[in-house]
Amino acid sequence: MPVRRATLAVPIAVALLLGLSRPGLSEEAGDLIFLEQGMSDADRDTYSWTSLGSQLVPYSWFLALEDPETGKLFRDDAVLDRYGFPPSLPASKGNPDGLPRGFVKDGNKDWFGLTCAACHSTEITYEGKRIHVDGGPAMADIDGWGNALNAAMKWTLDDPAAFQRFATRVLGENPKAKKLEKLKEELAEQTAYRLAYGERNAVGRVAGMGRHDSFGVLYNTAGAQALHMDENRFERSAPVSLPHTWGVGETAQWNGFSSMVGLGMLGRDIGVAMGVFSRTDVEKKGGRVVYKSSIRTTNLIHMGKVGRSMTAPKWPSFFPEVNADLAKQGEPLFAEHCSSCHGMAEDSEAVLVPIEEVGTDPAMALQFTHTIMKTGPLEGTPSASGAASCCRGCPGWAPRSCW
Repeated sequence: MPVRRATLAVPIAVALLLGLSRPGLSEEAGDLIFLEQGMSDADRDTYSWTSLGSQLVPYSWFLALEDPETGKLFRDDAVLDRYGFPPSLPASKGNPDGLPRGFVKDGNKDWFGLTCAACHSTEITYEGKRIHVDGGPAMADIDGWGNALNAAMKWTLDDPAAFQRFATRVLGENPKAKKLEKLKEELAEQTAYRLAYGERNAVGRVAGMGRHDSFGVLYNTAGAQALHMDENRFERSAPVSLPHTWGVGETAQWNGFSSMVGLGMLGRDIGVAMGVFSRTDVEKKGGRVVYKSSIRTTNLIHMGKVGRSMTAPKWPSFFPEVNADLAKQGEPLFAEHCSSCHGMAEDSEAVLVPIEEVGTDPAMALQFTHTIMKTGPLEGTPSASGAASCCRGCPGWAPRSCW
C-alpha cells in the first residue's frame, strides 16, 4: 500500500493532528489567514467551488431544510459544527449563498453537493488566528452529517408544520396547492432515494471525525446503485484518515488502487466523484450498454491541473518557534528510521509498501483486492484496464509483481 512521502511541512501536519483548535469553537478568531501553498486566489476558488457532479439534494432545498434537533436551518454553522465543518464564508461569485468551503451548487437543475475542498481542506485556530490549509485533511464526520441530512428530509416530509415552513422557503409565500403537491411528491421521491442510499451505505465500523470509508461508498455506488443490483451491496468497515492532496499523483489513496489497475488520475478522480454523491446509472438497452452520469469530467480535468499546483504548507512564523537543537538531534533519527518512506525532498514521490511491512490495519487495502461483484448489465463488456488480469487471484497485497 502507498505511503505518501512527507515534505518540509511535517510539523504543520502534526499541528493538524493535534487539532490546535477547531475554528467553529473560537468566537474570537479573526479574518482567515491563508498560508503560502502555490495557489492563487483564483486557484483556491476553483478548488473550493467547482462542482464534480455531486448531487445530494436540490440546492434550494438544502438552504430551506431545518435540523429537527434544534429547529435551526440545517445549513446553520451551529448545526454544521456538530459534524466538524468549518464556519460559512462570505457570499461570493463561486459561493452565492455563503456556505462553507466545498459546499457547491451543481448544474442547471439546482443541485447541492460537495466538492474536493469539503473533505480535503481544513482550518485551525491558534491564539485567535483562524488559519486555512489548502488540501489539508478535514476533521468532519461525513457519515454522521449525511445521516442527519437524511433525517432532516424525512422529518420535513412527515411533519406538516415543518413541511409548510420548508415549502414557504422554497416556493415563496402562499404557494398554490398544485405546487405544494408537486413539491411534496418530489420530496418523497428524493427522501426515499437518500434513505436507500443511507441503508445501502450503513457502516459496519463507525468512522467519526476525520475518517471515512470512501471506497466502501464507491463500491456500493458503482456495484449496487449504478448497476441496479442490491446483491452487490458492500458493508463498509474500513474507514481511514482523509489524505492531504498536495503533491497528488496517481497513488493519492492509501491503497494506491488507481496505479495498480491502470486507471490513471482521471479514473481515480471519477471514482472520487462517485464517492461524493454524484449520480450514475448503467443499463443495457438493445444489446448496448448505456451510461448516464452527473459526473463532470471536464471539471475534474481542470481541478486536477489546479490541484497539482498546490504545495505543502510551511510552518507559520506566528507558530511557536521550532527548537533548533532538538531538530538537529532528531534529524539523524528521521534519516535512519523514517526517510525511506517519508522523504523530505519537494519532488519525493509516493511509494508502494506491502501491508505486512506497514503493520497497520489492512482492511482498506484488502477490501479492494478481495471484493468481487456481479457485473449485471456490464456482462460481456471488454475491460478497459488491466484490473482483471492484475487483481484476480492476488493473495492480499503481497505480490509486488501485481503492480
